[in-house]
Amino acid sequence: MIESKCYGFSARQAIAQTLAYMVGATISPVFALITTGEDYLFVKFDRDSSRYALSDKLTLSTAEGNELHRVAQILKRLVRL
Repeated sequence: MIESKCYGFSARQAIAQTLAYMVGATISPVFALITTGEDYLFVKFDRDSSRYALSDKLTLSTAEGNELHRVAQILKRLVRL
């Protein structure tokens, strides 16, 4: 599942809405990506235990360089599941 918010919003503002979608899923665990186009936040929800986990917020604009490669690695791994 992917939840997108417009630029300028915090990706964390979409956590509640994303979890609401994930609760209705028929599989477990469920993975989601929340993005503003610049910031990326991955969410994992386990229906059996009703627990969720969040990744660190990854961003494409940091002084140290962007984290696009890390975002791509995570997406690639999720595709293999």
